[in-house]
Amino acid sequence: MDQNIVTIKGTPKCLIIYIDTQFDFSEITVALKKHISHANGFFNGAKFKFHPSSDTLTSNQYKTLEQICIANGLIPIVEASNITTETVKTSTIKTSDASENKPSKEKYKDILGISKAELEQQSHFIYKSLRNGEKLTFKGNLILLGDINPGSEVVATGNIIVMGSVKGVVHAGAEGDLDSFIVASILDPMQVRIGNLIACKAESESIKKHNPEIAKVDQGQIIISPYVTSALSKAN
Repeated sequence: MDQNIVTIKGTPKCLIIYIDTQFDFSEITVALKKHISHANGFFNGAKFKFHPSSDTLTSNQYKTLEQICIANGLIPIVEASNITTETVKTSTIKTSDASENKPSKEKYKDILGISKAELEQQSHFIYKSLRNGEKLTFKGNLILLGDINPGSEVVATGNIIVMGSVKGVVHAGAEGDLDSFIVASILDPMQVRIGNLIACKAESESIKKHNPEIAKVDQGQIIISPYVTSALSKAN
């Protein structure tokens, strides 16, 4: 049930924290804490924004959720226009009469700075470790809490984030999206694919350190590098 209350999605700009506001606020706070706790520090240092399903959250509730994230090492994004959580709520109330029939995603589009396509892309949050011979395929993004063991494979049309070790095959951007990326706590795959590009592990390659890494396309080839908070930022 918690997966339906709060969903955390990685985008090239930041983490988007989707909140289903039809649930009680106490349930929302518990679900948010649980999601971040299960990440085991994986989100530490990542920037984030909230995307509620409606305008019902108060400014104090926004602040409470923001403080939960900050206490766990996440960094709130402040827009260039210095829009704060409180002013976001205020401006939404003032304009509600003029846009009451407008979808909530559109209302928050400009504030979030995220494209409509990014907001509407489906994401999956899965608790599972894959064994030899298993394969999972997803439409959209995937966040996997578990390991991708040798002989197993994960395919997604969007991004793939693994809070565990990757030693099998991972394929992001399976429909040709070269802007997709793969992030893992331990990224040591037999094969990694992004779009139509393929990179294989060298036979002599030593075991990787236990530090998060990211695989993405740079100048027409897949590169794997240490994950830092700026790794998903697009060039200006």
